[in-house]
Amino acid sequence: MIPRGNLAMMARSIFGKSPSDTDEFERKLEDQIDAVFYAIGTFKGAGPEDYIPWLKRFPNGAVKEAVRQAELMDGIVDFLLDGVGVRPEHDPNNPACLADILLAGEKTGELDRASSCALVSDLFGGGLDNIGHQVVWLLLLLANRPRVQDRVYEELASVVPPDRAPGIEDKPSLPYLFGVIAETMRYKTVNPFGLPHRAAQTCEVGGFTIPAGTQVLGNMYYIHHDERFWDSPYDFIPERFMPSPDGTPAPGLTAGAFIPLPTQTSGNFIPFGAGLRACPDRGFSEIAIWLQASRLLHRYHFEPYPNAGALPEDEVFRLSVTSKPYSLKVSRR
Repeated sequence: MIPRGNLAMMARSIFGKSPSDTDEFERKLEDQIDAVFYAIGTFKGAGPEDYIPWLKRFPNGAVKEAVRQAELMDGIVDFLLDGVGVRPEHDPNNPACLADILLAGEKTGELDRASSCALVSDLFGGGLDNIGHQVVWLLLLLANRPRVQDRVYEELASVVPPDRAPGIEDKPSLPYLFGVIAETMRYKTVNPFGLPHRAAQTCEVGGFTIPAGTQVLGNMYYIHHDERFWDSPYDFIPERFMPSPDGTPAPGLTAGAFIPLPTQTSGNFIPFGAGLRACPDRGFSEIAIWLQASRLLHRYHFEPYPNAGALPEDEVFRLSVTSKPYSLKVSRR
């Protein structure tokens, strides 16, 4: 349910909504993108060929199917962008959704349709998969740590009345919840290496020469667990992301950047990557994770089933680091 909710939010953020949208437009938005994306996720998991490019020369049915599904996805996105462009209220100078901005870029020549489709596909990928994994990790970690979960709820209850749901405007008043979310991202880094990149030109990093064309991976998981930067890196400590009473910034964060995740970091906390090639989903992901975590924890209590004991927190390493499937007992607050 969490990934499907993310998909719905992402779809409306990109393509908006209009009374003039046809039934076919809605069907492609609600059904076909969903089906195609799940197909891409099924066939395009992280195999060795994602990191060792020459393996793609060998026969590989999964890679071929992933390419076919990606081409089908591009066709659907192309249809939806055209649908946004013919809306009566469409105004490139007054965009109401991301598709309006992309179409304006195409009109001025700053973008072509292939670039627009690629960006939309990237956004759907990060928005659906990684946010869902992060929230699933958070619920598992808090179910195993009832005192942490109780403290989150006490903070939420002191700020948000029971007759409304937490919103974006509540973030500054919920520093412990922020700490829990940020620590979950550090402790269980769902994108351990990010996506593979390639050096555009020969350069030197840390005394090592990287020739042009070399495939490059950033080991974000190691950075998030490096004892040079983090005390007890394999312990779950939300307080490490809370400022001290005297205003000293939290470890790994810079001063003044707190809502909902820092716009800058010390370089030790990079759940969305860093630099010009950081995750394009960052803004959306921050908001979605915050809303899902705050609203679930405000209304529900999560715990292992009686006599089940603590749930395993083993990591399953793929392109994303996921948890093993688990079940929780959920009760209303």
